[in-house]
Amino acid sequence: MTPLLSREVKTSLFSFRNVIASKSIAFHDEVISYQRVLIEEHHSMFIAFYPDESFIPKLHYLIHYAKQITEKGLLICSWTMQNEAKLSYFKLFLDHGISKTSHTCKKTPK
Repeated sequence: MTPLLSREVKTSLFSFRNVIASKSIAFHDEVISYQRVLIEEHHSMFIAFYPDESFIPKLHYLIHYAKQITEKGLLICSWTMQNEAKLSYFKLFLDHGISKTSHTCKKTPK
């Protein structure tokens, strides 16, 4: 595998990244059809360049983006990544228990 080949796969990802992360694009049928073609090209290049690798779920989910755009509109409005940092903070308390973090006064040196 040459670096040029992996660069082509990355370029195909960047070409439809603008559509996926757009905040103000008007989604016409041509744009969504073009995005479907770009995703198909990316997946076929990925299979050709990396035959021994399997798709990770992130790559598989790209197939569903065009349908989600037509049904829900802009994808950036339906993403939950902005809330992941807040959620991880609360998961810390749930995983380790609030009682372990609430007795910090007893742990300080005298």
